[in-house]
Parts: sequence; C-alpha cells; structure tokens
Amino acid sequence: MRALVAATLLLPATALAQATVNVPQVLGYQGRLLKADGSPVTGPENPGQVNIIFRIYDQPVEGTLKWTEKQTVLLRNGFYAVFLGSEDSKKPNDEPKLFDALGGHPRWLELQIEGDSMPLTPRQQIGSVAYAFRSAHAASADTAANVSGGGTVTATGGTFTGPVTVPTPTKPEHAATRGYVDGKAFARSNLPAVGQQTSSSCGFWSTGSQTLTDVANLSVTLTTTGRPVILILQSDNGGYDANISMSGAAAVIAFARDGTTIGHWAFSAGYSAQTIIPASLLAIDTQAGAGTHTWKVRAATGNPNTSVYISSAALVAFEL
Repeated sequence: MRALVAATLLLPATALAQATVNVPQVLGYQGRLLKADGSPVTGPENPGQVNIIFRIYDQPVEGTLKWTEKQTVLLRNGFYAVFLGSEDSKKPNDEPKLFDALGGHPRWLELQIEGDSMPLTPRQQIGSVAYAFRSAHAASADTAANVSGGGTVTATGGTFTGPVTVPTPTKPEHAATRGYVDGKAFARSNLPAVGQQTSSSCGFWSTGSQTLTDVANLSVTLTTTGRPVILILQSDNGGYDANISMSGAAAVIAFARDGTTIGHWAFSAGYSAQTIIPASLLAIDTQAGAGTHTWKVRAATGNPNTSVYISSAALVAFEL
C-alpha cells in the first residue's frame, strides 16, 4: 500500500458568507498529496490527475458517515483545489447533500485515493469558516435582510419595520391569526374562510314530495383538508330575504354530503301554512374527511297534497 500524507487547508471563500446573495452550495478546499518520502504525488496512471473520495463523518474516528463525493482532481507538484459539493446536484434526492451534512455540528473530513485500500489519516476537523456555509439558515440574528422558508420564526422583544407581506392564512395556527398585521387584529372569529364556495340562487323552488329532494342550484363542491366544514343556507343577496314556507302542517329541510343526508330539521306549523325561516340555517359537518366533497340542500313536505317552498336562498360552505 502506498503511504500518503496530506497537508490541507479549508479556504475562507468569502462568497459563502455574503448575506445579500444566495449562499453557494459548495465549499472550497485545497490540499497537497505527498508520498511517504516527501515527494509530490503526480497521479497513478494519468500523470497530474487522480481520483479522490471525500467523506464527512461526525467523529474523528469511526462515527457515522454524513456525506461522500468522488472527484477527479488535477495535481500540480502535488497541489490541488476542489469545490466540495459540486457533484451534489447529480445525486438522487434521497442522498445526503453537503449543506445538510454540515448541519451546524462538529464534522471531520476524510480523504481516500481511489485504488488505495485505506483512507488518509487522521481525519481533519472542519473549522468554523465552513459554517458560513450555513448563513442562509441562521439559528439567531439581530438583523436579517430576508426571512423565508418553511421554518418557524420567533420574534422576542423586537419590532418589525417596513412592509410585511403575510399570505392568506390557511390554518388557525398561522401567524396572521395570532398577530397584528397591517393594522388589523386577526382573531379566530374573523379568520378568512378557507376555500369558501357559494352556490347559485335557488330562485323560487318548491316540491310536493314527501321524499327528500335536492333543491335546484343549492350545491357546492369543496376540496378540504379534513377539518370541520361550515354549511350555511342564507340569503342569495338578491334583495330579498331567504325564506322557507309550506302549505301544509310540516316540512323537512336537510343537508347532504356526496349524496348522503348528514342532518335535517323538521318544522311543524300546526295546521296552517306559514313562513318558517326568514333568516338562515347553519350546520357543521365534522365527518367529511380530507378530499373533494359536494354538499347539497334537500327538502320534503311532511304531509300529502301539500308543498314546501324555498326562495331567494344560496348555500355557502367553507372549511374551518
């Protein structure tokens, strides 16, 4: 086995630490390969060229392999320079990348010349310069030019100045539901509805059937995440109050999801016809589950030879 030693240097590559640009996903590295007699390595077969396998571990000996990459390097009097991580873009998505391997924890770099049975020893600890590589993901910052990504941002004792852009909240725990943004206090009670859908007006609709029948136009389709869905039968805002009336003694109004009745109301007016709802009906569907569903309003008369009437109504559905 050839005896090799390496004198190496981690480059302080200033581009890695610039806060105003995207952080490059590579790390500059220089080294020199020497034989046991102190003469420089020039390459085993193709003079001036050698394949080096770079590995990063979490311990100076043994430990867990966090990242690996093979590069063909050019040697000049034994000296070489590479950018570690330059092959990451060619790897499958499930293979570790250099950025993730560093991770803000102690790391050691190991080199092995392709064809040699053993790596060079000892491993070299990666110094703090390399951790400028992590500046895109700061653990703590007094000032940040930009805050983005899918992580959690916690502000303690500070003040946001300048424009703050907050997307429409889609969950109760999102920031805009708990803070004071753009001069508006957001509370759970006025959280914008997620995926709200409103049906067309039913106009003036009636049925004399004693079997629940779908009311014309009162249908909405909504894609949900599995949270409860609010259903409201309300005015169509056409200038008239929504109302339900009947010519007999009883009527039934129901909500249905995907063709199945999920709740109904039975109204009795004694033996005289009357308007029973000048306002709205509301229901909460907690069993829909995630997916795309269709809700409808159904109605039936409670007595033969009578009718139930619904006019100027629309169906509204949205997920909490």
